[in-house]
Amino acid sequence: MIMKKFLRMMMTGLLMLVCAVSYAAAYKTLSFPDDNSASNKVGGYYKTVVDGVVTEDLVWDAKIGEDTWSITNFNNNSWKDWAYIKCGSKNAPTVASIATAFAIDKAIASVVVTIDKVSTPEKINSVKLLVASDQTFSTITETVEESDITTNFKKGSYTFKINSPAANKYYKIVFDIQKTGSNGIIQISKVEYSENAAEPTPEPDVPVAKGTGTLADPFNCTAANNAATALGVGNTSTEDYYIKGKVVSITSPFSTNYGNVTFYLSDDGTANGQFYVYRALYLENKKWAGEEPNLEVGDEVVVCGKLTNYNGEPETSQNQAYVYSIKGVTKPTTTVVDISNTPETAYTVAQALDLIKAGEGLASEVYVKGYITSEPEVSAQYGNANFFIGDAADATENLLEAFRLKNLENTAFTEETVNSIKARDQVILKGQLMEYSGKKQIGNGFIYSLNGSTTGINTITTNDATDGVTYNLAGQRVAESYKGAVIRNGKKFIQR
Repeated sequence: MIMKKFLRMMMTGLLMLVCAVSYAAAYKTLSFPDDNSASNKVGGYYKTVVDGVVTEDLVWDAKIGEDTWSITNFNNNSWKDWAYIKCGSKNAPTVASIATAFAIDKAIASVVVTIDKVSTPEKINSVKLLVASDQTFSTITETVEESDITTNFKKGSYTFKINSPAANKYYKIVFDIQKTGSNGIIQISKVEYSENAAEPTPEPDVPVAKGTGTLADPFNCTAANNAATALGVGNTSTEDYYIKGKVVSITSPFSTNYGNVTFYLSDDGTANGQFYVYRALYLENKKWAGEEPNLEVGDEVVVCGKLTNYNGEPETSQNQAYVYSIKGVTKPTTTVVDISNTPETAYTVAQALDLIKAGEGLASEVYVKGYITSEPEVSAQYGNANFFIGDAADATENLLEAFRLKNLENTAFTEETVNSIKARDQVILKGQLMEYSGKKQIGNGFIYSLNGSTTGINTITTNDATDGVTYNLAGQRVAESYKGAVIRNGKKFIQR
């Protein structure tokens, strides 16, 4: 009896030891957004490209605690709803990398990369890990390179196993990528550096496909992934399918700006076997206008719409799918608040900011009155303008951003009218209030009035048609040095 008990204790201890070795926590982990996310926002896959060649790399630092990594040619989208980074550009070949800017004081035996997405792997020339004794990687002590990228480098946990682990080494993961058909073909959310060669967490089994895609028998996420993949790259289904699952994460929440949502769905609410729902509309196949229920992580939902295979990634087709139900609810349960007003009752900027903060009724079209506080950015190419307004012409705080607004009478800005608005002009704007990535804006609209005038001025009437005085298109007298569309002696022309 004593011997059996002793053997049983030995076996238990041995099992605990094996589990500790197999699943020990990583010694160092880089995840996103990192601790330096307030200072390392970028929005591209390189810094400069000339004639299809990258001439200057985009380099930024990521930090976890006191540890720093140097990141090259990866986009983080300024951390706007991204918990990952992407590399690969459609404009030029790139070499992207993730390198420790510090020597790891332990002997690292494996580096594990969590890959959320790999599309068009045939565009990847090489994937390798460089181990060096110096921060500049001029003295490479070991190179671990993947020999079969198409087969082995895919979504999941990818492990670089180091043959000769040693302390005080630097580690650099390098991705050599051709010019791609779309940006961001590799998506990474985590890098782990471990003292043991085993992967920290084994990949769970992929769930079995279930369902026929009808409302009565919806696809599970595995079946939806399979059906979209089977369409072939670049193809979209001709019929709608129903997909049921739990929300894993929301990458772009519902907003009144676009009225849609982007999120990941899975059968059990974990990242295992998840399916990508891209820009789906709200309940009843309508744009979201602030109603309840909103979508939250963990909610059980049914999505209806067309499936597509986008560059090898299975997902719903943009704006061709909608959330059919949220926790069993198929219709909005609250009445939409109406905050619309008139030009005569235009909101102040302070009132508009309060309305955005309250978050109700933002689908309404409203009028907001204020002063342009800085020189506008006006595009004749796109016919719109971006600028800020405040309740005073010299305001520097509590500003509202006018986003891509058209000119008076809801007309596009042209080469002749790009200089018709300027700092300190008083305007009434018509559009929708919104908050996008922390920015409070008025968009989807136009300049209703400029310095009291609601129409563009085509001619100027003076006491003397040949008085030689120069006016801009807003009817204001300007100097001879003024650049842009002007009227002089009753004739309109461009003054350069």
